[in-house]
Amino acid sequence: STLSVINDATDVVTSKTNFSGGPFTYNGNTAYYLDVDGSVKTYNTQTLTVGTVNFITDGTSFTAAYAIKADPQTGEVFVTDAIDYNSNGTLYVFDKTGKKEYTITTGINPGTVAFVNK
Repeated sequence: STLSVINDATDVVTSKTNFSGGPFTYNGNTAYYLDVDGSVKTYNTQTLTVGTVNFITDGTSFTAAYAIKADPQTGEVFVTDAIDYNSNGTLYVFDKTGKKEYTITTGINPGTVAFVNK
């Protein structure tokens, strides 16, 4: 995966960063992505630097991390795990410090997280 920063006034690419993973989500100046090693890494959108340690600080691991989404209102980070792609998956919810808050059993291959604000 490659993240390109484009100057919106000139439409010129000003920076490119290669990643060993994806997909991405962001909240404020932090982008979160699923690395190929199964960890959640961060990317600082202000300094254009990649975090080198796992965002998950409590030792939680995934069998088949599948999707990621950050909630801009709470700062929580949601990660889905497809487990074996044939049975129900799991949704993990982490606080802004990377500690697991709770899990929810999902359907097969949980591929996205959507927020509905009422």
